[in-house]
Amino acid sequence: MTLLEFFFIVGRYRWLLLATSLTIGTLAGLYAASKEPLYGAEVTMMPAGTAEELGVTSRLGGQLGSLVSLGGFGVSVGAAKDEALAILKSRQFTEEFIDDMGLMKILYSSLWNSKEERWLAEEGTQIPTMGSAYRRFRDSIRFIKEDQKTGLVSLEIRWFDRIQAAEWANAMIQRLNERMRLRSIEQAEKSIAYLNSQLEATALVEVRQSIFGLIEKNIRQIMLARGRGEFAFKIIDPAVPAEEDNVLNVHPSLFVALGTIVGLMFGLMISFAHFFLIVDSRWKLRASNEKGLRGVAAAEKSP
Repeated sequence: MTLLEFFFIVGRYRWLLLATSLTIGTLAGLYAASKEPLYGAEVTMMPAGTAEELGVTSRLGGQLGSLVSLGGFGVSVGAAKDEALAILKSRQFTEEFIDDMGLMKILYSSLWNSKEERWLAEEGTQIPTMGSAYRRFRDSIRFIKEDQKTGLVSLEIRWFDRIQAAEWANAMIQRLNERMRLRSIEQAEKSIAYLNSQLEATALVEVRQSIFGLIEKNIRQIMLARGRGEFAFKIIDPAVPAEEDNVLNVHPSLFVALGTIVGLMFGLMISFAHFFLIVDSRWKLRASNEKGLRGVAAAEKSP
């Protein structure tokens, strides 16, 4: 097909191209307008505390190696961060968050009768389970990213209500910090109890002095945990509600533009198919018939 043929086809089917472009572009715009906008809210944070604050005793070794490990020590900053992230991603933590925040009826609002405070138990309607809520939260609502270069961690919540998205993101980190804080206190108290039992079992002065040092570190860890709210992660930038026009899933103008392009391509396909399969074939058949008629006429005129 030559360029001249292309422009000829476009000119011949211009109204079809205009109709398909406008129709599909309009439908795409209506679809975008009908979809509920999705917003994102992100918390940026970094691991809180130093290795010493987390109870690291790398300077202690030799004969105290077993006491260090059994006493609950040897946790690096990186390991503490990995542990906190693992808890944040865990099924138990997520389900407890969903349950305590009362998110089931929000996640499945179309199945919840708010007037009667019950699930819609219509025929064929399955009451949502906590397992399905966890999977939805994990796959399409909560997103965790970690920058290996800077060590910064971000938690993003994507939801249809921009205010709720920010509230959930901040609440998850606050809840995680509280969980890790209480966990650290509990571990330190268990370590102190274990070290006291080892203290009673040995009479060596050097070992007893070292155990006293470990107990002192655990006591400092408890004091630190009780006095610091941002225990696992220090919040650098808390989540704030996104702007109303800052949506993640729906951009009507983009949908209209893409729909118009798709409509134009669809119209061109129809135009080319119609022209080459029908019009061009008719023209060739007509030309062939005319050539045949001219041949017959010429034969009749010849003596």
